[in-house]
Amino acid sequence: MTQQSRNHGTGGATRQDQSQTFDNQTPYSPGSAYIDIHHRSIQSAYGNRTLQQLRRTPSLGSTEEPLPARDPSLDASTAGINATPKDDLTQPKLLRVSTTFYDRILTDWWWWELFSWLVAFMCVAAIVGVLAFYDGKRQPDFIVPGVTLNAYVSVFAAIAKAALILPVSEAIGQLKWMWFQRDRKLWDFHTFDGASRGPWGSLMLLSTTKCKHLVSLGAAITIMALAFEPFFQQIVSFPSRDIGQGPSKISVARSYGTDVGVSYIADGNSLISNVANGLQVALVDAAISRNGSVKPAPSICPTGRCNWTSYDSLGVCHQCQDVSNLLEYICKNHTSSLLPYGGASNPCGWQLNSSWVAGDSGSFRFRSTTGLSTIIVGDATPQTATFSSGSWNSTVFADAENPILDFYLGFIPGAKINLPTNATPTLVECLFSWCVKTFQSSHESGVLTEAVMSTFSTQSPTPGNVSRTKYESNPVRLDKEQKAYSVSTNATALLGNAIRSLFPRDMDESSVDEQGQYPGEWSFVQNTPYDVNPFLAKIASAVTNNMRSQEKGTEVAVGKAWGKENFVEIRWAWFSLPGFVLLSSLVFVSTTVFRSRRQKFAAWKSSSLATLLHGMTEEARVGFAVSTTPSEVEAMAHECRVTLSDQDGKTMLVLV
Repeated sequence: MTQQSRNHGTGGATRQDQSQTFDNQTPYSPGSAYIDIHHRSIQSAYGNRTLQQLRRTPSLGSTEEPLPARDPSLDASTAGINATPKDDLTQPKLLRVSTTFYDRILTDWWWWELFSWLVAFMCVAAIVGVLAFYDGKRQPDFIVPGVTLNAYVSVFAAIAKAALILPVSEAIGQLKWMWFQRDRKLWDFHTFDGASRGPWGSLMLLSTTKCKHLVSLGAAITIMALAFEPFFQQIVSFPSRDIGQGPSKISVARSYGTDVGVSYIADGNSLISNVANGLQVALVDAAISRNGSVKPAPSICPTGRCNWTSYDSLGVCHQCQDVSNLLEYICKNHTSSLLPYGGASNPCGWQLNSSWVAGDSGSFRFRSTTGLSTIIVGDATPQTATFSSGSWNSTVFADAENPILDFYLGFIPGAKINLPTNATPTLVECLFSWCVKTFQSSHESGVLTEAVMSTFSTQSPTPGNVSRTKYESNPVRLDKEQKAYSVSTNATALLGNAIRSLFPRDMDESSVDEQGQYPGEWSFVQNTPYDVNPFLAKIASAVTNNMRSQEKGTEVAVGKAWGKENFVEIRWAWFSLPGFVLLSSLVFVSTTVFRSRRQKFAAWKSSSLATLLHGMTEEARVGFAVSTTPSEVEAMAHECRVTLSDQDGKTMLVLV
């Protein structure tokens, strides 16, 4: 074909053809060749050919004639200009770019990962420092405005975990490349990649390495990091504790007296009329009610929960002693109108010095069973005049100091109607006296509880068997620990008479209620353990608390009011896992860096660019068809073994 025929068409077409030639002579045929930037050679579907051969060979399917050979003289004349050394055509021309100092610091070495670990360490240190500061202190409302302690811990724990995972995942990625320095399954590459991404892949990696490789530590750290934040949350707890919230107060008596002049009438009740109404009410309530409690002393507890150290108060004490051995059993049958044996007709029971105490008495048709009786020492009042032949002397408490009331009390335990005639009664002598009581008190949920720790009274023995006067009127003074406690004149007689008014002369079946019980606290006779002491202690407490309720002669014992406060308690045992993860990650990353530098291995880490540039060779990839499914690829990866090897100056994964 002629030159004109090759250049037929428009002039623009001619210019285009000329622009698509090599050396202005070789035409360009799209798709017939490409330029390798490494070898700088022209390759075609027919293999590698020289430029001279392409000049002489028409393209496939072309009707063009080969171009005429270039004049050798022209080539020779331009040899000095266009000649290229043979080595330049076979050696790859490497791409070169300039990098900054910071690029090299962050990418070529491990400073970024170490900085990330340092951030994690500082976050953990910030948490530990704040928790140590607040440990044992009151729970703060906010650490900083709007941020609670829990929120503070949560935020810094989340930052620490995120910063900690970065160097660990990068170290796992680095060990992935070092793992293939020996021939390994291609599937291991996928397993290492999964481990650098999360806990599930790390678990798979542990099964692959059998926990015998350094990378196993990194996988374990990734798994344990799941509990990093929850463990930090468990470190802090907010229990409550007692805290003093001001003083508490309770009244104590230092003195007791009466401002009322008393006219002593032997056979009347004028003394009772002069007793303060509050005391009468307290005594009657103590005797009649069966709830076992009395009105407490005045107290102030602002929080509802208070306590006091031991304190002293003037009060009334009681004591009893069994003298049942003095009783005499008698069972007579006579009809004398003089009523001997303490005034009992046809008695069958127990007597004390010819005075009737307990048992059956009366006529055949009107007999009664006496289950309880009282006898006042030093008195022959109407209470006992019917039964006694004179005043009574004390048997046990003749030497007692500061007495208020001394009396005998006899009863048949479990007394009921139609008792056996030989039922054995109990006889006790009891005494109320002035004393100083030492209390231990607490106030809980609005209820004051007082316990008597000890009692004190001056001891001034009087010899012999003392016959007490009808009403004691002398003042009393008790000294304890440089404090004086006093009772005014006539106060003892007033109080003694008020207490005595509570005691019945006797009780029989006519005294019981519908349940067969004696009234009020006297029902102790029918109920186990048949003990009169709780009843008498109740009377003594009622009198003592009434004394402490007076405006005069009282003072205040100061205690402490308690409230609840939430405080910060740090359970440092929960710091074990976060602390271990933090330290072990430093060991893991440091060891990985040391091994990489010792083996002069590039810091490829988990870079995807490294996978692209140093992945499988063309020879290894040929076996994987384009149409291969993912499951087939995974199955083949389990069978293929590869290793890192240098080929043509490149480090690639090659088949073994």
